[in-house]
Formats: sequence, structure tokens, C-alpha cells
Amino acid sequence: GGEKYMKKALIIMATTIAMLVTFVMGHAIADDTGTITVQVTIQNISVDVNPDTAWVMTIAAGNSDTLACSAENNGNITEDLTIELDTSGTSWSAGSAVGSDTFVMGHGAAGGPYTAITGTLPLTSGLAKDATHNFELQFQAPNPSTIFTQQEISVIITASLP
Repeated sequence: GGEKYMKKALIIMATTIAMLVTFVMGHAIADDTGTITVQVTIQNISVDVNPDTAWVMTIAAGNSDTLACSAENNGNITEDLTIELDTSGTSWSAGSAVGSDTFVMGHGAAGGPYTAITGTLPLTSGLAKDATHNFELQFQAPNPSTIFTQQEISVIITASLP
């Protein structure tokens, strides 16, 4: 009796091991792999402003002049543009109205109306890659002015993520 029982147990164990090996091997043979390719481009936020040279003028107190400008998104994503002034090169003050030693630098569409640049202001939003935003700058000279030497005002266009 005991020997017969041992033979049955060994047969069951051998069969179980054989089934397990077949199951594992069958899955190992049936497995497949796939590949995920990851392509990455780093965002490039960039703007090209024209003209990129100095706007030089001699102007009477209280008079104004305009300059056609453009800003091109030469980055690789959609951008928002802002405009602001750097007045560190002038003894005049920037303002929203002309006054004594106070000038106004405005921006707007060709022919106006112009918005005085006081602080950082939106220039355009959602400018697509390779698209250009055209605008004009309008300079209004102080009236009166007590300063008669050349003054330098920088107009800064900044590109950022929307």
C-alpha cells in the first residue's frame, strides 16, 4: 500500500512540475516587447525686434514722432509679448502725459491710438511660432524741457510662455 501511494504521489508531483515548466516556458516564449520612442525638444522662447538700431531724432519740445516696429516670434512655441521702458539713460521721467521734463512713449497699431508705456504692459498674446506682430512707437517730447543733451530710452520687448 505505501509503495503504491508513493508512486502516485511522485507521478502527481512530476506531472505538476512538468505542467508548471510548460506554463512558464510557454509564457516566456509567447511574451513580446514594444518600444516607446521619446523625442524631446526644449522650449525656446525668443523674440526678434525690428528695427534693432537706435531711433535718433532731434525734436522740438512738445512734438511727437512715430516709428514702425515689429516683433517676430523666432522661438519654437507660442509666446506672449510684453513691452516696457528702461529710462536709466535719461534724466527725463516717463509718464502718461507730457509735462516739464516728462515724456510719453506710447505703443499701438499703425496710426494709433497709442497707449503710454508705464510699467510692463501686454504687447500681444498668443503669438504663434514664426509669426510677426507689427506695432508703432510714438515718442512725445517733454514740454518744457530743461535738458538739451541727447537722452537714451530703451524699449524692451519680452517674450514669455502664455
